Amino acid sequence: MTRQRIYEDLYDYYTERREYKLALFIKKYFFENIKDASQLQQELGFRGERTLRSRKSRISRDLVQLRMISDDQIKVFRSPDRGKRIAKKQGN
Repeated sequence: MTRQRIYEDLYDYYTERREYKLALFIKKYFFENIKDASQLQQELGFRGERTLRSRKSRISRDLVQLRMISDDQIKVFRSPDRGKRIAKKQGN
């Protein structure tokens, strides 16, 4: 899964669960690429640095969870014998 696709899935997840503040944060931070903390605070309408850190950590936890789910679903090649299988296919 590409990084952009994961962010889109997370955005959809938050909108389905009606967590619009987190969905808006995803939209501003990842899609509109606003990385400056003061500009994010102004755009999203909150004052404290603590709120920003809290939302980032929540999103990070959910991203890790979403990546684990997506890896399990699409069977990403992360098995320990992957290198051996590739070498066998190439005739080495």
